[in-house]
Parts: sequence; structure tokens; C-alpha cells
Amino acid sequence: STLMACWETLLEPKAKVAKAAKRPRHRVSDKWLRSEVPLASDVEDCTKAWKMIAEASLEACSEELIATREANDQRYQREKCLKELKKLEKSWAALLKRTQSKCGEAVIKELGPVKLEPLYPDIKVQEAFLQARKTYESVTTYTYHGTKKENIDSISRMGLLMPGKGGHTVKNGSAHGVGIYTARLGCAALSKGFCDSEKMFLCGVCDSSREVQESPNPEPESTWKPSSTVVQTWFPKRKSPPTRNKKFEVHRKSDEVIHVGDAVVTFKEECVVPLFLISKASDTSEVEVGKEEVAPATDPQRTCELRPEVGLVLKHHAWVPQEDMWALPQQVATRQLAVPAEGHGIVKFGSDQEGRTVW
Repeated sequence: STLMACWETLLEPKAKVAKAAKRPRHRVSDKWLRSEVPLASDVEDCTKAWKMIAEASLEACSEELIATREANDQRYQREKCLKELKKLEKSWAALLKRTQSKCGEAVIKELGPVKLEPLYPDIKVQEAFLQARKTYESVTTYTYHGTKKENIDSISRMGLLMPGKGGHTVKNGSAHGVGIYTARLGCAALSKGFCDSEKMFLCGVCDSSREVQESPNPEPESTWKPSSTVVQTWFPKRKSPPTRNKKFEVHRKSDEVIHVGDAVVTFKEECVVPLFLISKASDTSEVEVGKEEVAPATDPQRTCELRPEVGLVLKHHAWVPQEDMWALPQQVATRQLAVPAEGHGIVKFGSDQEGRTVW
């Protein structure tokens, strides 16, 4: 019995050690062991951020959210207007360049040494003419327009106005209807008759006219018949066809434009616009207008500085303006809190963020 007790005494510590070795050992993460002890200021800042998130509510920030949305809408409308203005100027510059290349040499050949000065009328005038070219099935016809010296500045700025609109009265007659009268290229003498100076306009017409189909006038059937029994000494006279005055003959016509002889009459002012002011060249170097470059669409002397275009995102198969993401203070990650900047109650997310991050 004594021997057995000794063996139990010797074996008992080993059993305890074996049992202890089977217990799982919990290892502390190396990330926590390497991390620095937070400063008291960081802990205080984090506590304030948690308190701010807990107290945030839509009712308290509603006024700021409404004011922010209105400011964003105004900015978008401003950038949209500038974008449309840039597009309009590009289209107008392309029209001037095309007109210059097509008509420059023909005008010089007809009028001699002249200078073509490009015109930039009011934005509404440019937009109305460019829109008319899209609305009507038409081609651009180039014409002359002669006027008094006192009207040149007004036409250069406001375009050609329809008689009877804005106090503008008929001054040179309306033989073919009340409209804007111009002369086709090759007939500059017709427009020169209305000028009291050496200046006149080269215009563009949104020409939707079609060629007039001439309907032959059949001669009325005569009741006279030759006799087979009597020698006839009298025969009826044939009526000569009516004489046609080509000067007043309408050969192209539509509801907006008609071509009468050498004149082109436009009945809608958005369908005609002055493009160049023709004046006598003072130097031979000014004659080569066909090779000159028109001023760029974004000429800083004529337009304001263009701001960057508003960002667009693809949403529901359409490109829409990217909206700014404003929200209440919140937890954005496991250890990150998004709080507003000092003096504000909301946070702006996205590429152009406003606010700060508390860890």
C-alpha cells in the first residue's frame, strides 16, 4: 500500500501538466500590439463626433439642405447656359467660315476689291436662325441687302426685322408682300440702289422654297371651221401668247421664302440673318477674304470666360448631371466617423467632399 501511494504521488503532477497543455491559448493580435496608445485629444475628438452623430436630425439641418440644393441648382443652370453658349458660338463660327469659303471669291469678282467683316448679332438672332435651319427642310442661300448708312449699326446688332414689328415700318415698298427683301448673288446692283454709302450686307437665307411648276395655258377651242364649198377670204386671227416679264416672275416659292426675278423675299425674320458687312477695301491685302480665318468661337473679346462643364453620369440610359451627395454626420467605416466642417450641420460626399474624418 505504501508503494502504491508513492506511485500516485509521482504520477499526479504529470497528469495535471497534461491537462493544462490541452487548454486553448488565446493569442493577442499583432495589429493591436503594434498600435500606438491613443492620445487624450483624439479620444476627446472621437467622443464629440459620436455625440454629434447621435444628436443629428433632418429637422435641424433642413434649412441648410434646402439652401445647398438651391445653390447647386443655380450653379447647374449657369454652367448649362455657358455650355449652350459655347455650342452656339461654335456653330456660328462654322457658318461664317463656310460662307466665307463659298462666297468670298464670288463677291470680290462681282464687286471688285472689297472687305468682308464677320458679324456677331445678338445671341437670340443667331440661335433663331440656326434653329430655323433645323426646323425647315431647306438650304442656305446667300444674298445681298442694301440699306441706309444710319441702319447699318442696328442691323449688325439686332439682325433684319420684319416691317410692322417693334415700330419698324415699310420704307421701300412691298410689291410681293410684306417681308425682308434681298438680292441674290450676281445681282448686287439691285441692293446697291437702296444704299447711300459703300457698305451693304451679305446675308444668309434659310431657303425652303421649291421650284414653281409652270402650268401651260391651253388655247380655247375655236368655233371656226374651214369650208369645203366656198373660197374663203377671211381667216380668224390667232391670239399671241401673253408676254412674260421675268423681272416680276416667281420661279421659286414656299410659305417662308419666294424668289421673284433677282430678288429673294423672306416672310419670317428668323429665316434671314446678316453674316458679313461688305465695305470698300482700303488696302489690297484686305481683298483676300476667302483665305482669312474667322475669329474662334471662344474669342475672349466677345464672350465671358467659360467655366468647366458640369459633370454628367449615365443613369437609366441617359446622361444626367451628377448630383452632390449631402447627408447627416454618420459612421462610414469600422473606425471612421464623417462629421461636418466647423459651422455646418451636414457632410458632402463624393469627389468634391466637404467635412472631415475622425478616427
